[in-house]
Amino acid sequence: LVMLACAGFSGSLIFYDAFLPEIAEPGDHDRISARGYTMGYLGSVLLLVLNLAMVMDPDGDGTTLLGIPDRDGLPARLTFLTVGLWWAGFAQFAFRVLPDNP
Repeated sequence: LVMLACAGFSGSLIFYDAFLPEIAEPGDHDRISARGYTMGYLGSVLLLVLNLAMVMDPDGDGTTLLGIPDRDGLPARLTFLTVGLWWAGFAQFAFRVLPDNP
């Protein structure tokens, strides 16, 4: 399963990297690429912290750090929802701004 996930991730980078020549001059490729990866990692850490706060129950009192009741897997379901919204929201940039044929 891990090998399949790694293959899927590596395959997705082909399409991501194909846009670089379309959005930056050759002399700016390194700078733009580094900025893109940096912003991607910062964004993923922010979402991770939010989702951890939604699922962690350090007191064991049945509510998470954000006060979400821990019943019927609600915190885990909300984390899946936030990740889906996160991806759908940031995908709008690619759909609206990037050229159709890289």
